[in-house]
Amino acid sequence: MNAYINYAAVNLFLGVVAGIITYVIIGFTISIFRKIVLPWYQNLIYKGINIRGEWLGYAATIEGGEYVVGPDSESTVILNQQGNKIYGELLLTKQPSGEKCRKLFEFEGTFVDTILMCNSKARDSNNMGKGAFLMKLTENGAKLKGSQTYISAYDWSTINTRQQVWVRK
Repeated sequence: MNAYINYAAVNLFLGVVAGIITYVIIGFTISIFRKIVLPWYQNLIYKGINIRGEWLGYAATIEGGEYVVGPDSESTVILNQQGNKIYGELLLTKQPSGEKCRKLFEFEGTFVDTILMCNSKARDSNNMGKGAFLMKLTENGAKLKGSQTYISAYDWSTINTRQQVWVRK
């Protein structure tokens, strides 16, 4: 009887260990699939426009139906692309007030049929700036034009909207 209990305990222990090992192997396989195989496949089948790269961002106004870049806000935008998924960073170097700064935001979204839609947030957890972009690729892929709606990192009392132009570097 005692040998039977020991045998059952060993089998139970081995079953638990095998379950844990299986869990780790499946988790590792899923992780590899999501991080390597799926992005590779998305890039393979994606037949749309490539907007990956560095862009210069400017605040703009619309005059006579045309976007006019203003001198009051500048940023550098790094776009990464996996199929129609977009992610990247925006480094604000000049605030809308014209004051120089260095604020880093990260964003993610989608790019479908020349339309970029993405959400942004401040990378620094002490900075509460958030926003959204809706932009259209124009001029044979040289510019993204559209608008940004955001809550300033400095003033959370209002939601602001401004026109944006990103120029491919």
